Amino acid sequence: MSTITSPRQSADQLAEALQLVMLLRIGLREDHRVLDRTPAPAQANPFGLAYLRPGHYYRLTDGPVPAARRRPAKARQPVAIQAGDLNSAGPWDFVLDGLVEPSQLATAVSQIVDVLGPQGAWVGAVPRGEPARHRLSGSLGQHGMSVRFVAVPPTLGCRWFVATRQPASGRPLIDLGLASWMDVLAESSQQTSDETRPPTHCGMI
Repeated sequence: MSTITSPRQSADQLAEALQLVMLLRIGLREDHRVLDRTPAPAQANPFGLAYLRPGHYYRLTDGPVPAARRRPAKARQPVAIQAGDLNSAGPWDFVLDGLVEPSQLATAVSQIVDVLGPQGAWVGAVPRGEPARHRLSGSLGQHGMSVRFVAVPPTLGCRWFVATRQPASGRPLIDLGLASWMDVLAESSQQTSDETRPPTHCGMI
C-alpha cells in the first residue's frame, strides 16, 4: 500500500536529498564526522545517515543524554551529544545547521569556530537578502573564515551557505540546476494546511 505524501513532506525530502548531494560535492566522505545542530523537531537526514559510517553522525540535544546514547552507535542512527561536550568530542569535519537568524549569527559563528576542524565546513542557511549575507560574511571574516552561497530556488525563502577556513572564490559554490521543478514543488508546499507555520529548517536537514 502506498503512503500519501503531502507537498510539504515532498519538499522536505527533496531538500534532504539535495543537501547530501551538496555535501558530497564539497568533499563529504563516509568516514567524516558530522555534527547536526538542527533544532528539534527536525529529524536527522536519512540520506546522510545511510551514507556515513555508523557512529559518525552526531545530533545536538538540549536534554540529558543517557549513557547508552552517548556511545558511538553501531546502527545507523544519530549519536546524541550535549553542547558542553562538543569541544571534547570534536573537531568536526562538517557542522550542519538550519536557518540562522541575523540576530543569532555572532553567537553561532563563535560556537562554530571552536568546534570545526581545520579543513571542515559549516553548512546552514540565512534569510534571503543582502543584509543577512553581509552580516554572515562579516562575522565569519572576524574569525578568519570565508563563506560561499549555494544557488537554490528563491521559493525556499532562504539562502544556503558553506563556510570554511579556506579562501572563497566569490561565486556560488554549487548551482544545483533544479530550479524549474524545485520551484514548482516548493510553491505547492505553501498551499498545504500548515502554510502559516514557518519552515522547520528552511530546506536544511
